[in-house]
Amino acid sequence: MAAVGSRTGVRTAVVWDYLRATLDELGAAGSPLRILDAGGGSGGFAVPLAQLGHEVTVVDPSPDSLAALELRTLGLRGWPPDADAAAAAATRVAG
Repeated sequence: MAAVGSRTGVRTAVVWDYLRATLDELGAAGSPLRILDAGGGSGGFAVPLAQLGHEVTVVDPSPDSLAALELRTLGLRGWPPDADAAAAAATRVAG
């Protein structure tokens, strides 16, 4: 089981390396980006991106994942911007 976690950690690190480089290119002007995280689940990427100052919208068909995201973001300034709209969009996707 440790090998699976290790592979997941490596994959996540590779994704973050690419993502940081891309964000640096796109955000060269210094303004926050508007990011759509389709299938974002409980916010493994969305929350850190929001903490960097970007406006992140998560769309996921799983109400459980969206509930976990809402709990995870309690207390973060400005997050979520409109949890009801996100839940409604996820419902439409799953629907």
